[in-house]
Amino acid sequence: MQAKKNIYRFLSISLFLASVFTCTGQVDSTRHIGSISIGIDISRFFVSIWNPIQNNFEFQANAAIGKSFTITAEAGLLKSKFSKETYDYELSGSYYRIGSHFNLLKRNPEEQNSIYIGLMYGFSPYWHKADHIQIKDNYWGTESGSLARNDLFSQWMEFNAGIQVGIFKNWLLGWEIRTRFRISRNEDPVMAPFIIPGFGKGEKNFTLGISYYVYYRIPYKKRK
Repeated sequence: MQAKKNIYRFLSISLFLASVFTCTGQVDSTRHIGSISIGIDISRFFVSIWNPIQNNFEFQANAAIGKSFTITAEAGLLKSKFSKETYDYELSGSYYRIGSHFNLLKRNPEEQNSIYIGLMYGFSPYWHKADHIQIKDNYWGTESGSLARNDLFSQWMEFNAGIQVGIFKNWLLGWEIRTRFRISRNEDPVMAPFIIPGFGKGEKNFTLGISYYVYYRIPYKKRK
């Protein structure tokens, strides 16, 4: 838990500092340089510190449309496998999101920084199973069994807010808060999934998450 608190403290400080530098010296301009950027969520590498997740990778691609709008697509993979006293559990799946971001800043022609809000649709096809399940009863004794692999599917909407800050030419850091609302799911009648890839805890209909990206930006010019 202490490691988790330290990571969130670091991200909070970075958000504050980045916001200060980003908001300084922004001016309006009729000229705009658009861009395509590709990023990786480095916060996924820290998730295994406090969750039994072996593999979790997430990538993002952005395309600037006009001065303020960005079309965003994201994809990721997640795998979890762990053992408890009464069962062994395994889950694996992928997840995808698509939506748009709106930049709240007025930018210089070469400006890389942004503060944005966004709306995204997400979905995840995944599966889970449980082996060596033991049900203990003082009267009947211990019974054993297993939960066969069950293919599941969940959908949700996300309302996001974040920043992107240029650190070197065409290299950016990004920090984003995600609020997720589940809109549908394929239920497992026996056991709720431990986690839904890209969404969060399987028994919840609302989750809050944080992503921390590193981007490479490919600019292209637009006419005045």
